[in-house]
Amino acid sequence: MNKAGVKFIIQLSISLICAYYAFSGIEFLTLWRTIRNYSLNSMLVVFAISLFSYLALGIRLKYMKIPALPFWDCVKAGVLCLGANNIFPAKAGEIIKAAWLSRRNAFPFAAALGIVFWERFFDVNMLLLIGVWTAWTLDIESGLLVGILVLAAIWILLFFAKIYPQFFPSLFSKIKISKLSDFINTLQEEVNSNMTIKKLSWLAISTGFIWTFYAAVYISSYKYIAVLNVTITQGICIFAISSLGMLLPSTPGAIGVYEASTVLALSWFGIEKEQALGIALFNHALQFIPTTLLGLAVFIKDRVKCGG
Repeated sequence: MNKAGVKFIIQLSISLICAYYAFSGIEFLTLWRTIRNYSLNSMLVVFAISLFSYLALGIRLKYMKIPALPFWDCVKAGVLCLGANNIFPAKAGEIIKAAWLSRRNAFPFAAALGIVFWERFFDVNMLLLIGVWTAWTLDIESGLLVGILVLAAIWILLFFAKIYPQFFPSLFSKIKISKLSDFINTLQEEVNSNMTIKKLSWLAISTGFIWTFYAAVYISSYKYIAVLNVTITQGICIFAISSLGMLLPSTPGAIGVYEASTVLALSWFGIEKEQALGIALFNHALQFIPTTLLGLAVFIKDRVKCGG
């Protein structure tokens, strides 16, 4: 079996183990009644909040390039990426987003990939910061230390690349593939060009704005859809743990993994398993279904315009 096959088996196994944990011991009639009692009005409000997060993604991307990119192209690129990540393995949505954006706006793929890198990098930073805050809140010293070390290591590596801009291109030039060297050079230039106070500030502010929407969606669902007895602080911790759980290698869309991490997090605050799994399934569907459908719509419309 090749490496891809082994990787798929590992990811599938993790998803199945997590799904087993999430669903084991569940009273399915109780689970159904729990979900059936959700308020339609509350679900629609939370869904509306989630739509604003897609607009926030577009705003961040729009000002990542000079001149600014078209806003609706940025929104479409965002949902295309999210939808593709739900379907394809290895976070292929990031590559698809960069390819679509570069073709749509006629600039190099490596430059688009550099922009996507910074978006994901700040998303990871935000997630780790929330994780560090959660570890501190829950008095988990090991988690706090790991989060701080990972953040520090990433930033040290980036500043090293900024100070010694030829290090990585020269390293890859030894492979003797000219197109690869050109690609690495362009990618390095794009990454370094965004390491300015203005760009980093914009990324920090816009990413914070995006993750505020993300957190608002989940915390609102806990308090107003499932009507769980959790505080705002506890809701942030649950959101952080469930989001960190999705970093585990798994099948596309983190099926099983998200449910398990949410059930685990809610159990720490005394929430019954059926209640926890019910809201986990709702939130996962809220993230999975709209982005997949919108991403497919963007892809199909673009293919039609380009003549297939």
